[in-house]
Amino acid sequence: MFTKEEKTYYKRQLALHQFGVESQGKLKSSRVLVVGAGGLASSALQYLVGAGIGHIGIADGDSIELHNLHRQTLYDIHSVGKKKAEVAKEKLQLLNPHCTIKAYSSFLSHDNILDIITDYDVIVDCTDNFTARYLINDACILLDKPFVYGAIYRYEGQVSVFNYQNGPTYRCLFPEKEENKNILNCNEDGVLGILPGIIGIYQAMETIKMITGIGSLLNGQILLINILNNQSQRITIQRKNIPYKELLEKSGLRSESIACSNFSCQQISWNELENIKDFIFLDVRNHDEQPKLSLEKVVEIPLLELEDKLDQIPSNRNIVCVCKSGIRSERAISILEKKLNREQLFNLQNGITNEFLELWKRH
Repeated sequence: MFTKEEKTYYKRQLALHQFGVESQGKLKSSRVLVVGAGGLASSALQYLVGAGIGHIGIADGDSIELHNLHRQTLYDIHSVGKKKAEVAKEKLQLLNPHCTIKAYSSFLSHDNILDIITDYDVIVDCTDNFTARYLINDACILLDKPFVYGAIYRYEGQVSVFNYQNGPTYRCLFPEKEENKNILNCNEDGVLGILPGIIGIYQAMETIKMITGIGSLLNGQILLINILNNQSQRITIQRKNIPYKELLEKSGLRSESIACSNFSCQQISWNELENIKDFIFLDVRNHDEQPKLSLEKVVEIPLLELEDKLDQIPSNRNIVCVCKSGIRSERAISILEKKLNREQLFNLQNGITNEFLELWKRH
């Protein structure tokens, strides 16, 4: 699993009690997207890369300015004027050549966010504006992705984990963006460079704990930190009964990029499967997602690998695509339509729900 050089690089982590090879392996196989490459990300990225996250994406369309340098420690005077994501990738690759790093030198928007975040396991929100934060939150709900939240205001910082294992989302804390309209960002109200560094490190640690399963997460809690008086407190957040389906439809996030492109993609329920002859399940979840669907008629190909493994899909069988929520499987169908010109493609409605699993056990 690890080369000799990797074992030396991660030697101190591998020796850590309750961590070891198993946790290091989970980090190596994980995929993390950091949105924003400013003050929060400067510390979060360095420690995530140093810890050994296997694949890291950096999404930021901004360029480096002189007034960034006091808090955005990834950059130096020679970086001014260059794209943050590209410079961050270059410097982080020197920190750990064993990580695969991809730079997205554009801001996330309604047009591209779903296509980008679908390839990652965990999203780390290091943005500094509420428009981006709500966009990330809603996209993570739609694609069933957890995200690690961090924010700063004057001398105070906040950290939490949202949308993890049916826990609360950012909208459970602030349902509407208007509730935040009077809160300033660091461009307007100033910032001491140490604070985003501290909060970014907390974000990195929450991400590592989530991936490895060690410790306890700030899921359903928000941690508040004041660096002037060294006080901190945790506040419990309850998941609220928010009409997410209507909200997401209103946001316009459910774009054609993830929807079935024509009539050949049909939504199908478990009860309707008996009407489909000679079919196989195509499970496009990641390899580490549980529970496994262990039957002979299941082909497992993660969505990210699908285009490279099309030859593993039987050409003479009907295909029923499945994933956790029914979203990635729709994208898989879109790929199959375009690459294989296949018809008779079916999407398991609502994905692998508890009801589906109960019926599966009886099958």
